[in-house]
Amino acid sequence: MSEQVLGAEVVAAAFPPREVVQGPRHGWLGRTWRRSPAGVVGAGILLFFVAVAVLAPVLSPSDPTVGSTADRLASPLTAGHILGTDGQGRDILSRLIWGSRPSLIIVGASVFVAGGIGLVVGAVAAVTGRLGRTLVTRALDVLLGLPPVMLAILVAASIGPGLRNMVIAITLVMIAPMTRIAYQSATVIKGLPYVEAAVAAGAKRRHLVAHQFVPNMLAPVLAYAASIASLMVVLGAGLSFVGLGIQPPQADWGRMINDGRLVLPVAPYVATIPGVALFLLAVGCNLLGDSLRDALDPRLRT
Repeated sequence: MSEQVLGAEVVAAAFPPREVVQGPRHGWLGRTWRRSPAGVVGAGILLFFVAVAVLAPVLSPSDPTVGSTADRLASPLTAGHILGTDGQGRDILSRLIWGSRPSLIIVGASVFVAGGIGLVVGAVAAVTGRLGRTLVTRALDVLLGLPPVMLAILVAASIGPGLRNMVIAITLVMIAPMTRIAYQSATVIKGLPYVEAAVAAGAKRRHLVAHQFVPNMLAPVLAYAASIASLMVVLGAGLSFVGLGIQPPQADWGRMINDGRLVLPVAPYVATIPGVALFLLAVGCNLLGDSLRDALDPRLRT
């Protein structure tokens, strides 16, 4: 027994136990940052603009629609006008704050409506017969063959200007790509064992769409919607820029850029400031969309 104890002591001396050093614990934000710092940055940018839009009545220093000829084209850092004024003497900061609302409304409404329609149409096309699938795919081929910008301008010009009509135009443009992604996901899901088991058990098409297809199609459609949210922002600003979106005197970034175009040689900041805001929002949507795609796509998981 003593020899065994002595041998154990020798082994313990030769191989001393390692000290377990526990590193600092990180919260969920730290873990998320390590996984996808770009996604955290994108989400932060998007949340910043959402907060600005929600708190617009509190943050806005003045009425964005009222100007003064005495303060016309005041330069940035002027007393009472941090970002200066436009050609009509309206405060740029106030218009920038209120102009964030239309862009976010367009993104939210278009993603919700177009994504919902795409999910349902894609799932229904996958469970129907050959005729239904042919009709959906041919319609998608026609719609996706049209340039989205020209299609949005055509729809907006047909139904008239305004925020509501602008949301309708962009939503109609986004339905086709959303449906394509949803249909592709549905065709993959259709061949999975659990769906084949549900079909063999006698599940009806309505049950398959509601309980088997749509829940499993939600992740790729959501990731794709986030990735093209920047396109929706740019389309909305473009429609306002050409006069088919928000009408004056209401504030909108596209309208602000168009107004600044007229005074670009003497006051470039009038168009540059809303352009920078539009760029930052688009970058935030792109970063968040790419991170969601990487997180939800099983082929890209590590």
